[in-house]
This record gives sequence, structure tokens and C-alpha cells, in this order.
Amino acid sequence: MDSKIILLVVSITSVAIVVKGKAVLQVNTNPGLIFQNAEPNEPVLSISAFDDVTDAPLSGVALTSIPDAEYFKLEQHQRFPKEHALKVKKKIDKPVGYVFQFNVYYGAYTDQLIKINVTERNQYAPKFDKSVYTFLALRNGYEENLTEIGSVHATDADREAYNKKFHYHILDPMASQYFHVDLETGTLDLIDVLPSGRNNYTFNVTAIDGGSPQQLNSVRIIARVTDLKPPDIFCVAVDEDSARVCWKDPTNGSYVMKYELTLQMDNDDVNTTDVRVDGVQDETCTIIPGEQLGRNYTFNVRVLNALEWSPQSLQRKVRIAKKGRYGDCPLFSDCSILTPCANEGNCLVENDASYTCNCTRGFGGDNCTDVDLCTTDPCKNGGVCTFTGDKNYTCDCPPTFFGAQCEKVSPCVKNPCGAGFCSLAGDGHICDCPDGTSRLNCDEAHCPSDDHFYDRTGRYHFPETISGDLARVYCRHGAKSVLSFGYAIRRCSVSRDGVPHWEEPETSECVELDSSAVSQNLRNLASMTKDASGLRSEEIANITTMLEEYFFFSFDDREIATEMTEVIGNLQDANESVIIESNSRNHSSDRLLWLLNEYVSHVKTDTDVSIETENINLKVVDHTRTDEAFIYQPKLTEKEYTIPSGISLKLPPEALTSSNSAGNPRIQLMTFRSSSFFIPTEDIPPQEIVLKQRVVSAVIKGRSIKNLTSPVEIKIQNIENAANHTCVFWDDETRTWSNDGMVTHDQQNNKTTCYSTHLTSFAVLLDPSPDYSLGDDHEQILTYISYIGCGISILGLTLTIITYSLFRPRSSSSSCINREKSGKILMNLCASMLILNVVFVIGSETSLAISGDGMCKAVAILLHYFLLTTLAWMMVEAVNMYQALITVFAKYSGFFMLKRCICAWGVPALIVIITISIDINNYKTTTQLCFLSQGNAVAFYAALLGPACLVLLINFAVFIMVSRVILRPRFKGGQVVSNSDSLNPAQIRGAFTVMTLLGITWVFGPFAIKEAKIVVNYVFTILNSLQGFLIFVFRCCFNPEVRMSWLLLIKTGKFKRRKGPISAYTSDTSSKGDSKLNGSYAETVKSNMYNSYGKPRHMLNNDKNLDKNTNNHSKASKDLHSYFNDSKHRKGSDGRKSSSSSDNGRLYSRNGEHHMTTERNGKNGEHHMTTERNGHRNGQQDHGQDRNCVTTIYTGRFSEAKRSSGFMPCTDEFTRL
Repeated sequence: MDSKIILLVVSITSVAIVVKGKAVLQVNTNPGLIFQNAEPNEPVLSISAFDDVTDAPLSGVALTSIPDAEYFKLEQHQRFPKEHALKVKKKIDKPVGYVFQFNVYYGAYTDQLIKINVTERNQYAPKFDKSVYTFLALRNGYEENLTEIGSVHATDADREAYNKKFHYHILDPMASQYFHVDLETGTLDLIDVLPSGRNNYTFNVTAIDGGSPQQLNSVRIIARVTDLKPPDIFCVAVDEDSARVCWKDPTNGSYVMKYELTLQMDNDDVNTTDVRVDGVQDETCTIIPGEQLGRNYTFNVRVLNALEWSPQSLQRKVRIAKKGRYGDCPLFSDCSILTPCANEGNCLVENDASYTCNCTRGFGGDNCTDVDLCTTDPCKNGGVCTFTGDKNYTCDCPPTFFGAQCEKVSPCVKNPCGAGFCSLAGDGHICDCPDGTSRLNCDEAHCPSDDHFYDRTGRYHFPETISGDLARVYCRHGAKSVLSFGYAIRRCSVSRDGVPHWEEPETSECVELDSSAVSQNLRNLASMTKDASGLRSEEIANITTMLEEYFFFSFDDREIATEMTEVIGNLQDANESVIIESNSRNHSSDRLLWLLNEYVSHVKTDTDVSIETENINLKVVDHTRTDEAFIYQPKLTEKEYTIPSGISLKLPPEALTSSNSAGNPRIQLMTFRSSSFFIPTEDIPPQEIVLKQRVVSAVIKGRSIKNLTSPVEIKIQNIENAANHTCVFWDDETRTWSNDGMVTHDQQNNKTTCYSTHLTSFAVLLDPSPDYSLGDDHEQILTYISYIGCGISILGLTLTIITYSLFRPRSSSSSCINREKSGKILMNLCASMLILNVVFVIGSETSLAISGDGMCKAVAILLHYFLLTTLAWMMVEAVNMYQALITVFAKYSGFFMLKRCICAWGVPALIVIITISIDINNYKTTTQLCFLSQGNAVAFYAALLGPACLVLLINFAVFIMVSRVILRPRFKGGQVVSNSDSLNPAQIRGAFTVMTLLGITWVFGPFAIKEAKIVVNYVFTILNSLQGFLIFVFRCCFNPEVRMSWLLLIKTGKFKRRKGPISAYTSDTSSKGDSKLNGSYAETVKSNMYNSYGKPRHMLNNDKNLDKNTNNHSKASKDLHSYFNDSKHRKGSDGRKSSSSSDNGRLYSRNGEHHMTTERNGKNGEHHMTTERNGHRNGQQDHGQDRNCVTTIYTGRFSEAKRSSGFMPCTDEFTRL
């Protein structure tokens, strides 16, 4: 047996020696790359072939005999026989993208699939950014975790990704012992401690790409070695408005010249700061000012001694989440990192590294930053001052004084407590009264009578009681024991401020009712009241009292609650006069309603509570879907069936989400078949009481349903067919039926639909606080003002449009009121405002009543659009006025009106389209006014209020600047015409004109908030509803050109086609004079080729002084009247004079001579015209009257217009070139 075992072992050993290992074929870079048209012998990749046991090289490695393999050959390396080189055998003629696939094999079982991709030729080798890189390395940086010394970077210019990709290598075996380069990033790291005695290392880093043919490039690396260590212990201390970055001295007391802090905060630029050191300091700090919370620090520090810099310290990152200290702060002194003691306080370091400040006189606090006012002895009358904080102190006063500085005499000196004991309490006093209470005085106080307490022993009425006393009433159903008196006891207490209040009653001596007996009694009452028509008022009062006794049990037993509700409902069928009489004598109806309200307010709602009887429906719901409207459709019982009550109530999500109570909103609902319990006050005649109408009540606990933007919708079945019905609600305070805040929407299918709404006025269009109600009286008045004002404005706007449309020019060269830019803008503004007013007056309310929801939405869209266009044209007017009166020399703008029409008509259309596309229900009205809904606050503010406020802000700014121009002093002949403190009527009228055109009065709209809403709405409504009429007054009635145009039309039947006085239309003499003047004028042009200075006319524009005077005066003479193109009446025999003629003549006259210059530049040359006129027309001197007019002259082509100013004599007819 043993010999067999030994033989087996020997056999196994001999087999292990004979059998070879497994052949291994390793293809390096598979798949490989070969560029198109590569020539033979081009290397592709390498293959390692060896025995995995003996590591012996394998011979006989070959390629499979397939067409793809015929392009390649294998060559075994002579020095390294395990390596085989795969090279090109014949020229690669395959297209780019072709993949060669074949196998390399050894023997019968070992093979390896090879793939070779045909690529574009690799053209470029990687190129480094620098020719030499110099880095600084810490000798023991490997041990100090400061291994990174820098990085190199290269790029490859090849376009193909496979040719561009490369890796970094250190091929020097000596350098690779200490340095390592990251293949991808080029980051150089230390991998060992550098030997001592050597201060420099020089080696190459090579970048080798992976393309075909393979390309490479090398760069020289110089690594300087230092033993100077950077700081490695840091602390960041943060307070309110700054941070201190501190570090320990890394040199152990050696000389340090300075430190360099490199800091980056968040993603800001990197900042480098020098921190100098005076002497030897173990701890060095620098301050970073500014808000620090929420910021991210990335910093490092290096040190400079007299000879060299250290490497950068290890980069530190700190996120400042709160005030405090970050890093190695426990190793630092508080006095060093914080320097906390201000105002020359002395910082003392404690044993635990904390600090205390020894403050100088007048200062205190932890850091000596608080002012100690106790040094000024503020406490009077012997009070002792105690410092409590910055500029704060307390005074410990003697017993007879109090106050912040013991300046007040104690109120207890006057003995306000009478028989009680007085003591100070804050700034006042408190009395400990003989009745055991503590309050401000010991005067007698009374708790009012209370009949709202109930429990299992019944309901009690506690009479008025003096504070401190006990109220005793007999138990409702007797005493539990014959030994007790059978009282329910309740104490009247009083609060600290003297307000009396009841404490909880004590009814432990009273007999408790049995729930089963209560249930039986209620069933008996239900049977007795089944036919309530014969009940007397006394019987109704007695039944009410019994229900109050049993009421407590309804909270624990749903069956008792249903029986009690049934009895109450039965009492509604009693005779109307009996119900009124019983309520008048015993408040029976009020008490029964109180029971029902008390039940729905306090019943537990683990599940929904629902009680349905013949006359009353109760429902209590904890609503969970606050994003959806809640619909209540109660049912009532009839015999053994449940029938609809004819009532539907819909609560909007707004009412549900606005609940102030925690958790889900609790909805308490009650429905009455009859309104007989709702008895108005006694001064209302009984015949006006609505007794047979159904009533529905809805209460959301913790929420008062008022001023909802989405109203409560109520549908109630009518009492009589074909009769008018009005929606009302029960006002608990006045005890009357009221229609305030209710809108009768429609009456269809024998039902009346009611909405909660308010009256509307024009002011609601820009109302930023719609939830603040004005009251119905004010709303009614504002509505009337809106319609009257809009009607007047419609008339004024119509007349304005007619006026500016009638008087059109005869040709494009003629001037007329509607040819001016301001006239065109005005017509667009008037058109927009006219449509807005018409739509508002005709369709805003009637569309809701006539055509329902669809028509109302259409009107709302039109109102929204034309309101925005009106505001937009006001802004266009403002911009045009700014260019005309402020900038003066505005550049020529082509397609002037087209651009402004696109902005003023197009942008509002875009806003309206976006609003409609998001949700058409943004225009679904919940009020009497069809307008943009305020239910969606984002849509309301983004589509209306935001753009409106932006326009008004711009217009208000322009109004201020224009007003300064209008109201400035006038000049004549170098003298101020009017005192700057006094304004003439023309200036005031001009200011009002600008205010009206720019819609400045609309600024009042956004300020209609809270208490100011009433006054602001009146001002807003009056001014803005009349804006169209005011435009007519200022732009037509006060415009001389308009008045002359209408006067000419009325007197002669002719249309005035150009600006100027009407004498040209009515006087032949004037026409002849003009012709004569024109003839002489032509002769002057023909003969006079030189100006008064003797210069050729074509040199006039080269006169710098003339250009300077011309430009300065053109800007100074521009005013509001030239903007509106109103003709000025000249003084003297001619009757009219230019407002700026004095200045013009003074700037351009010499020895009484006046010049008019006109240049026209054509393509082939320039034509010049100069006219001189000396003195008056008939040879007379013009004493004190300047006859010059400002003329704007355009020279050259229209697209290259050059603007200058010249002067010409005034003729009887206004002339404009």
C-alpha cells in the first residue's frame, strides 16, 4: 500500500516537469491604426508571445491566411525575441475608415483577433506651450505632502481626434526615480525625497500621440530644489464684516522678509497680496474686508527669506457658513488671530487660549467696542448705574423713584390701590387687592352674564357677578346628594389690567343626564313638533330651552345630533307670526341658530359630518384638495326619500388656501329650507321679511370670506317662477338682509345665480390692492365719474382726430399740423384712447349681462390691449419730446412712424397674445367689469401692472426734464424777460400740456393702497377719465394754428393747407407783397455771391465762429412751442413775432445786417444762396423790434442730411425750408 502511494507521487512530479505552460499572445494597442497609402515596413503595433510558466519566447507566431492579413507581416525582434513587430507588407490602398480584421496565432489553440483602422495621416507632433519649464520643488516635499511642483501643457494641431490624442511621459530613467508626470494632465509630482547636495534636476517630458505614423515632441524641465518650507498651519477667523487669515512661521524663527498670499473668493479673479513681517513673528495675519458669509476661500501661501522663495503651500479651501474660526485655530492665540480689543484695550491671553480685554475708561464689552455711559453718571436721585452693553445701562433706583434714569416719582406714592398693596411693575404699578386678585387698581369689576355654558348636567345662565365672587345657580336637574345644596359654581376673576372674566364652572354637585333618556326625549319632541303649525310662542320657547339642556350630548352621539336637528327643522314650519313673537320675547330663533352654529363649529371631524333632515342640512368637512374648488349641493329628506335642496354653492380655491388655521381648512355648511329663523330687526315691517326662501351658510374656520378675487358662486331655486329675485346675505351685526358685496348674475331655469362682487370704476384698471374695499357708496360715485368723464373724453378725442385729419397739406413739401411728428403721434394716441374709452363704456359691463362669458372675455382682451397701447403711445410721445426738447440735435431716423407703430401697436399685441396662450381664463371675469383677472397674480402683474409702472416711470422722468426746460427764464436781447420766480401763463399751460400728453396723472394708480385708496382713486378717476378731453383743450383749443385753421374754414370755406397767419389766404395785397418780395429776394440771390465779411458764400460753412454760434443758439432756441409748431404772435404793426428772434438777430447781425444762408449739396457740385437785408423793408430802421425768424435748413441728400441754422426776414406768411 505504501509503495503504491510513493509511486503515484513520483509519477505526478515527473508529469509537472515535462508539461509546458500556456502560450500567451498579447497585442499592444488593439485595435491599431495605419494611415492611408502607408508604404511597406511602416510599423503598426507589437505582439508579445511567451510561455506563461517559463516566460520563454515563442517561435512560429503567424498570421491567418486571409486577404486582410496579406497587407501585413510579422518580424521577431532579435534582441527581444518575445516581441514581434507587425509591419505593413504592401501599400495600404484601402479607404479611410476601413477596418482590417485577421488573427495572429500560435499552434492550434492559441490565437488573437487583431483589428486595424485605416486613418488619415498623422501630420503634426504635439507642441508644448513653452520651450523650457522651470519649477520649484521642496526637497522633502514627498514627506510633507507637497508633491505637486507644476504642470506642462501641449497641444496637437491635427484635426482628427485619434491623431490629436497624446500622453505625457518621462523617458529618463534617472528622473523617473523622483518625478512622475500624469499621462493626461501633464501634472508633475514628486514620488520620493530628493537627495541632499543636489539643487537642480534637468530632464525631458515627452508627449507621444497615438496617430499613424506616431509623432512625439519633448520639452526641457528644470526643477530647482529648495529646503525652505512654506507655512502648513493656518487659521481663518470670521466676524461680521471681515476675515483674518493667519499662519504659523514655518522657519522656526529664521529671518523672513515677507509672505505672498494667493487668494481666490468664489469664482472671482485670483489676487496675490504681499504680507510683510517686522521682526520674528510666530504668527502672521492679514485682514480680508467685506461680507464673508456664504463665500468660498481658496488660498495658499509661500515665504521669502533673504535668498529664495519657498514653494506654494498646500492649497486650502474654506467655505464660510457662519461667523467663527476655521482650520487650525486652536493652535493660535486669540489675541493674534482676532486682535479683538478695540479703543486701546489690552488683550490678555488666558490659559485655554481664549482672551479677555482690559478696557480703558469709557469703554466696555468683550472687545472694548461698547460705549460705557455709566462714566457720565446718568442715574438721578441716588440711583446706581450698572453697565449692560453698548450705550446701555440700568439704574437701580430708590423705592420712591423709577424710570430709566430714576427721574420719575413712583406711582405708588399716590396710593392708587386703595385698600390693596401697591408695588412697581416696569414703568407702572400693580395692586394686590383684598379679593386676592392682582390688577392695576382695586376698583369693583363685574363679569357680564353668560348663558353659553353647557355640559352633561344641562345649560346654565350665570348672572352678572362682582370680581372675586362666586356665582351660584341651581343645578338644572337637581343635586346628586341630599346633603348638598345643588349649586353650579363659577368664579369671576379679573386680569392684571383689570378686565374681568369667567373661570370654568364647577358642576360636580349636579345630576348628569343620561344619553338614552335624552335620545328618547328628543324623539318625543320630534313627534310632537311634526306638525308645528299649531304651536304657540311659549311652547317654542320651552322646546328651545329643552334642546339647550340636551345639546351637550350631540357632540358624542350622532343620532342625538340628528334628532336635535330634526326638532329644530320642525320648528321652522311654525306659524310665521308665532316664530316672530317667540323670538321677540325669548330670542328663540337666535338661540336655535346659535345651537346649530355651535355644533358645526366644535363637532369632531375624524370623518366628514353630514346630517340631512326635512328642513335642515348640516355638513362639516376637513377639505384636503385646496387646489380645487369645493362644491356643496345639499339634500333634504322628504318622507323616506332624499331630494335635492335646490341649492348649489361653489367655494373657489382662493378661499380654501387662505385659511389661517393649521392643517386642512374646516368647511362648516348649513342649509335651511326656510329663512324663518332669520328675523330682521324690529324696525323692519314683517311684510318685508323673506320667510320662505332657502338659505345656505358657509364658514371656513379661521378665514373671513371677503374681497375674494374669485367669488363664491351660489345657485338657489327661486320662490316664484317669472319673478325677479335679488341675492342677499344675512348681516349678523345689523341683523338685516343686505345685498352689499352680492351680485345677481342671472336667473335661468328657475334658479338665481349669485356672485360675491363689488362695484367697479375706471380706477380699478390700475388698482394694485384690489383686496382693500372702498365701500359701496364710494364705488357707486366713482362709477358715475368714470362714465361721465369717459363720455366727455370720447367727444374731445373725436374732435381732436377730426381736426388733425381735416387740415392736410396740399403737397409733401407743405407744412401742416398733421405733417409734424408730434401730430402723427398724437393721432395714434387719440385713436387708441378713443377705442379704449368706447369699449369701456359700451362693453365692459353690458357684455357680461348680455352675452355671457365669451363676449366678456372678448371685451376684457380689447380693454387690456388698448390700455397697453394707450400707455405705449404715451411713452412714444415722451421719447419724441425728449429728443426734441432735451437732446435737440437728434440723428435722422428713417421710417420714423413705422418703427413707433410697431412698438406701440405690436408689443402690446404680443403681451396680450402670450397672456391668452398661457391661459384664456386670465380674462375670465369675477366682477361686473370685464377685464384681466386678478386671480392669477403673476399674469396680472407681468401683463399689466408691471409694464404700466415702467411706462409711467419713464414718462415721469421725461416730464421732470421737459418741465425744467419749459419753466426756465425767457431771454430777449440778452436780458431776462421774466423773473425766475414768476411764471407766465404760457409756461404753466405748456407744463400742463406735457403732463396731459405723457399721462403723468396715471402715476396715481399704483399708489391707491390701503388707507390712501379712497383719495387717490378719486383723483385718479377724475383726471384720467378726462384725459382725452384735456388733450383736446391743450392741443386744439389752445393751439393758435388750429384756431386759425378752423376760423379760415368757417369764414371762407377753405382748408388751411400750410402753417402761418391766415392773411395769406384772405388778402390779395399780402400775396402781391409776397411776390414782390420773392422777386427782390431772387435778384438779391443772383447778384449777391459774397457774405457781409467779404468771403465767398461757399466758405461760410468753414467759419468756425459762425458754426459755434449757430449750434449753440439752435439748442437754446428750441422750446415747447417749436415742438408743437404753434405760431407765435409778433408784437408791433405786423402783429406777430418769433419767440427767439432777438437772440437770433444778435448772434448773426453785424452793423444792422441780417443774413440768410442756404446750402444745397448735389452730386456734381454745390449751390449757394445768400441774402442780405439792411434795415426795415421800406428803408426804415426797425427800432426795438427784431424781424428775424429761425429757419432749419437741410443740405445734401435726404439720407445724408446735414443740419445747420440760419436766419431769414419774416414775411407776412410763415415760411419753412
